[in-house]
Amino acid sequence: MKVTVLGKEYASGTSKKTGKDFAATVVHVSHKKNGVDGLSVDNMTTFFATMLSLVADFLAADPIIYLFGLVCLILICKAVKIIVS
Repeated sequence: MKVTVLGKEYASGTSKKTGKDFAATVVHVSHKKNGVDGLSVDNMTTFFATMLSLVADFLAADPIIYLFGLVCLILICKAVKIIVS
């Protein structure tokens, strides 16, 4: 996925959950999204949370998916090697 950085925001304060001080930089981005005319605007926190959720779902899948993915990757590498040479 390709994103365009629109701006950044510095945030600091005290965590409501732990009571500890924090400092963070939030990056605001735009990206293409299904069902949206034009671009969708988000911050990287939401973007990364979504991507990590997708990775976690993939890793929670049965191991056969890993084997299938590996076989597909090998076939794609072979095809690219044949095309290049």
